[in-house]
Amino acid sequence: MSVCTAYESHEWIVYSTVVRYDPLGPQRSRYSWQQTCCLMVQCASCGMAGAVWAPTSAEWLAAFHASHRPYRWADASRVRQEGVAMPVMVRRQPGKVCECIASGRVDDPGEYERLPDPRERPPNDFYQSDSPLTDQEKRDLDDLANVVVEGGLCSRWFSSFVRHCGQHAETQTSLAARVIAGRIEHWQSKGPHMSPGLVAFLLRSTIAVSSRSVAIICR
Repeated sequence: MSVCTAYESHEWIVYSTVVRYDPLGPQRSRYSWQQTCCLMVQCASCGMAGAVWAPTSAEWLAAFHASHRPYRWADASRVRQEGVAMPVMVRRQPGKVCECIASGRVDDPGEYERLPDPRERPPNDFYQSDSPLTDQEKRDLDDLANVVVEGGLCSRWFSSFVRHCGQHAETQTSLAARVIAGRIEHWQSKGPHMSPGLVAFLLRSTIAVSSRSVAIICR
């Protein structure tokens, strides 16, 4: 992630809503909804997190689908910064449009996509991801990411594809690929659909994490 050098340069993205006490709000015994509701935002460039307090009714309603379809927030002057945090969304990654989106069964995510919570792991997830990947595993994951992008394998089909490959000796996948497939299947069951580009991004992020070159996303 890059570093934003000026307050106005942040690329603020709305990714969720929350109802919580505003520590800087008026000290009253009863709070109006504007004083307790806020839009959660994060900069897509540097990871700075923030909140937009006292949204209008229209802004609040517009943000109801932000957890599945993050969108750009234009008024930087209303964002209260809260510090750099783990990325919760990324700009849409390149890749073939999957059948789920093409058929209309799943909404097109738009310009940004939510990332899964890396703390949400399936039961019996035994893989020690602190162990560095071998060079062969890195090549296998990169090749798999290319297949995902070119074949349009979204989160609904990726795990099935990896399991199918594992049934044939000539297409055996690595332990790292099988574990990531299990996590993506688990995340799919609990969160939004992930496009082929985002699945490939998670695979390549795992390679980068093992090389200690970027922030953790699949760990």
